[in-house]
Amino acid sequence: MLEGQVSDYTVTVFQGIEELKEAEEALKQRNRELESARDRAEASSRAKDDFLSIMSHELRTPLNPIIGFGNLINDELEDPELLEQMGVLLNSASHLLRLIESVLEYTKLERDPSQCEVTVFDYRSVCENLLGSVKLEADKKTLSVGAEHRFAGGLEEKGGDFHIVCDKTKFEQIALNFLVNAIKFTSEGSVSIETLLVPGKLRLSVKDTGIGIAEEDIEKVFQAFTQVDSSLRRKHQGIGLGLAISSKLAEAMGGEIGCRSELGKGTEFWLEIPVDVEAAHPSAASAEEAATLTQTAGKCVLVVEDDTENRRLIEVQLKKLGYETISASSGAEAVERADEAQVDLVLMDLEMDDMDGFEAMEEIRQRSEKNKETPVIAFTAHASAITEAQCKERGFDDFLAKPYSVMVLEKKLRLWRDRRIKA
Repeated sequence: MLEGQVSDYTVTVFQGIEELKEAEEALKQRNRELESARDRAEASSRAKDDFLSIMSHELRTPLNPIIGFGNLINDELEDPELLEQMGVLLNSASHLLRLIESVLEYTKLERDPSQCEVTVFDYRSVCENLLGSVKLEADKKTLSVGAEHRFAGGLEEKGGDFHIVCDKTKFEQIALNFLVNAIKFTSEGSVSIETLLVPGKLRLSVKDTGIGIAEEDIEKVFQAFTQVDSSLRRKHQGIGLGLAISSKLAEAMGGEIGCRSELGKGTEFWLEIPVDVEAAHPSAASAEEAATLTQTAGKCVLVVEDDTENRRLIEVQLKKLGYETISASSGAEAVERADEAQVDLVLMDLEMDDMDGFEAMEEIRQRSEKNKETPVIAFTAHASAITEAQCKERGFDDFLAKPYSVMVLEKKLRLWRDRRIKA
């Protein structure tokens, strides 16, 4: 009897061990499947990012001379009809650029929504500059634009100016998206910015007298790739990303956005974000520093660009700004030019056939005694923050994304010329 019980017990134990082994093997197989699925998802995500990066570069490269030469021609035109036609061309090119940037920004936020770069800045000045940037579009519709800034929570009693501490880039992008959206959907009346600063929080509102949004559609406007009017007859351009991006940016800043609207009467988009508040300090710039910008030192720029149209554009722009240029169409030629002559600044394209911009920059600094300390600015249609960070990690002094405005180009040139004069 005892032998039978032991035998039954032994069989049961063996069965239990076999079942455990089978369960363990099934778990291992499931883990392998999950790892394989994760690897495929990561590979797919990388492929999507690579595709978008390549497409961005390939679209930005021809857009740069279209916008750049368009602006140069526009400055010389006097005929009203030609000015109007050139305005249409430039607006269309700028619209295409905004679409490209919106798609890239949205995919970046999908991948890593939480990155914030906190700085101290004058938020009222930012708002005024943004209004200036959209004034041309507003003027075409005879819309009035303006801003009103208020303090509360005890700040109004202290007087003076205040700066805020938060992510300036994200704040600017949200405010600009609100403004562009407001002007797009307003045919008459006004568009305005209002801010209310209290200790620990800033509220920004953009109000318009446009077409308004039906109550049932308000939630849709914050969804990606969504248009409230998706019919073939819709009047307004866009792919429905600006407000979706704004929502993600606000979330990354620890804030929120919302909308109030009445169909046919207008809309208010608002942003509330946590901020630190600091008293503004007078600028330390002296008359001597301001005068430095007008000096003629630092006037020769080495332009390294393998695309003929983009190289010609930067040469013309630099000439109009008063700079001499030496040009190279490849990395190897850039190294030769740097060996032959001292230059005051280098504008270096990154993607070239024979030697990329990183290699060319390193070669110039290693081989050229004349230009070891010469500032080198990366000059590229790869416009992501990741590329900019890589450039600065590898030794570039600054970064200029294509397409760029002449104003931004001139500002960077003056900055580095000024630093060289002081050095």
